[in-house]
Amino acid sequence: KILSTTAGDMGVQIQFVDDNNGWAFVFNFSSMKESLFRTTDGGNNWNPITFNGVFGIFYFVDASNGWSITRYAPYSLSTPEWSITHTNDGGLNWTVQYTDIGNTDANFLAIQFTDLNNGWVVGDSAKILKTTDGGNNWSQITNAGIATGARSKCVFFLNAATGWIGTNDGIINEDPERVILHTTNGGASWTKQYPPTSGGIFSIFYWDANNGWFTSEECVNN
Repeated sequence: KILSTTAGDMGVQIQFVDDNNGWAFVFNFSSMKESLFRTTDGGNNWNPITFNGVFGIFYFVDASNGWSITRYAPYSLSTPEWSITHTNDGGLNWTVQYTDIGNTDANFLAIQFTDLNNGWVVGDSAKILKTTDGGNNWSQITNAGIATGARSKCVFFLNAATGWIGTNDGIINEDPERVILHTTNGGASWTKQYPPTSGGIFSIFYWDANNGWFTSEECVNN
């Protein structure tokens, strides 16, 4: 299916929660306009959503509930605030749950929920946020062992306890710099894993607690 023929539009993200329900995010880098499309028939038909509020990179846990990360004023380069928003009607309405004010270096870069309660957001400036109540309250994780210059680009949790974050140490002249943070107790403690890459880690996926994959911009041979 072709979702858009508008000049400047680029497909940013797609996600399905079951065989029928999915969403696609299209962004225009000329107009700085975001568009959200939804399918309820497995992708045979996609309909644009006319929504209120703001949204960006998103994560849905069912056909109704999803969360997104975006600039509080959408993609305004002069506005430093970043926000986490929530929808409970499949993307029609988005409400702000959390706002990170006054830090232009703290871009939110990835979000994931494992269920209706437990979710994570990661980003620049060693930003790791956790919620256990569906996003009503967020706490910042500060015990991961990375410096304030760290940039975390991806997060993946199997469940509320076990997960991984792709990041760097943020420590000048640290070798190896790229690390994957791993927790088995919901972020109470972390261990560092050192993947064979010198580039940024962009995506992590695990099938179970032992078997997983990551992608990066550059890999090296051991």
